[in-house]
Amino acid sequence: MKLFGARNLRERQTALLALNAWARPTASTGESAALLLDATGQAFVEARRAAALDRSALGVAAWNDWALAMVALRREVEGDAATLRLWRALATADFGGRIFKTECDFAGFVFPGPADFAGARFSLEAWFNAAKFMDGADFVSCQFERDGFFECGEFDGPAAFDRTRWSRNAQFRSCRFGADTHFREARFEKDAWFRGSNFQGALSFAAAHFAGDAGLGDCAYRGRSDFVLVRFRDNAGFDQARFIGAVRFDDARFERKAWFTEARFEADASFDRAQFAGEVDFSGVSVVERSSAADEIALLETRVASRRA
Repeated sequence: MKLFGARNLRERQTALLALNAWARPTASTGESAALLLDATGQAFVEARRAAALDRSALGVAAWNDWALAMVALRREVEGDAATLRLWRALATADFGGRIFKTECDFAGFVFPGPADFAGARFSLEAWFNAAKFMDGADFVSCQFERDGFFECGEFDGPAAFDRTRWSRNAQFRSCRFGADTHFREARFEKDAWFRGSNFQGALSFAAAHFAGDAGLGDCAYRGRSDFVLVRFRDNAGFDQARFIGAVRFDDARFERKAWFTEARFEADASFDRAQFAGEVDFSGVSVVERSSAADEIALLETRVASRRA
């Protein structure tokens, strides 16, 4: 068996094109794959989108055969910057702007490169349960007209869900977010469930809107977390959450019950100008000595008590 490191540049490109036959240069032009990328522009993008759609229609087994072969090949090309750029272009799963009307089942799919769903519209239930995103996942400005299922998903790279619109439930239980994650200005018209998830990077729900239950408890928030200007119109659950990094709830609005039962704050917490219209439960909360959370929670409890008097 030939060792990966023994391949030259041409052999590596040949291996890449064998896995991505849609991108092969024509025999008449004799162009290299790298030149083809530069020469075709939008034509290449359209061909890549069509290839991703065709491959996904074959099902999870066929998709993952390709994905795992691409992962193995990446290890071989990591030392060559130009070939790695080519690999990344070929590994991108481009569904940006697509309207899913008849089927959307990506459960268990492995995305070896960037996954681009930006601006997509899901007219039916979107299934991404146990999907693995090994690079960035871009869902910015997506519209979910039915339930969106991402439970047990793994996001190794940055995950962007800014300005997403969820007409039904958003299901993110037991997910692992390995890098920075953003849900800024997202609108959840029904329930949103993140219980049991692990956020390893910075997290932002800034200016998000939750119309239904917000299930954000039993999560590990390891990086800085931002809930500034969030509006919780229904119950907000942060019970048993662990805030390892600093967290901000500045200017947030809690319009029904807010649970922080048995939450643990291991860094600073800020609730400046936060509004609580309903009941607040901080029973069993634990705070480490170096954190400012104890003073913040004590102040909030005083405010709530004075409101009831």
